[in-house]
Amino acid sequence: MKALKLLLSLLFALFVAIPGAALPQPSGKTRNTSPEEIKKLNIFLSNFSEVFMQPFTSRSLNDAQLIQFAVAHNYQNREKLFEKFPDGEKARLKEKHVAESARKYFGRNITKHQSAGDYTYRNGYYYLTPSSGEMQQFSQASNVRHLGDDRYAVDVNVFAASSGWVGSITGTPATWKQGNDDVPELAYKMKATVAKKIDANGKATYTLLEYVRNQSSDKDRK
Repeated sequence: MKALKLLLSLLFALFVAIPGAALPQPSGKTRNTSPEEIKKLNIFLSNFSEVFMQPFTSRSLNDAQLIQFAVAHNYQNREKLFEKFPDGEKARLKEKHVAESARKYFGRNITKHQSAGDYTYRNGYYYLTPSSGEMQQFSQASNVRHLGDDRYAVDVNVFAASSGWVGSITGTPATWKQGNDDVPELAYKMKATVAKKIDANGKATYTLLEYVRNQSSDKDRK
């Protein structure tokens, strides 16, 4: 547990140090949101926290960030798409899957495929070195405000748990504590601007427009 607390402190320090991450927060009318929709938002937003997505605004989001998210997201959730090398030290993913994830989660097209972060791009593939055993992160929406049209501002609590934690990301601190000493802890808070659309079948889909540090949570820690 001490190791987890140290990681939480380091994570918070990293987010505070990012230039331009703290911006004026969007206002809006608080919206009564059903438990079912909150659950869907939690699952959607956890796609970003689980890969340690860094803060961005609509203007600052670039190809490198889209690529890093998309490769990591696919490795977390669609590992079967990766071609594994016999030695187990490398795996590769077709660029089309990276492009699909960028469009699905951000509503953006990647303008130029390229190496980004730990991922090397070559001849239509992204290469990575498989890893495991990292701390887990997931998100929960604490408040939703309607900004007009199809846009919503969401207050987000990001929780951290050990790599061996097997609880539900849509649970509560009370349910996590039941018979389990390995309880997730609040790591930091974010504010997300989300676009919601309803498809022809009546299904709601979301895209992430902005993801910035919650300024009020900084004040709480001082």
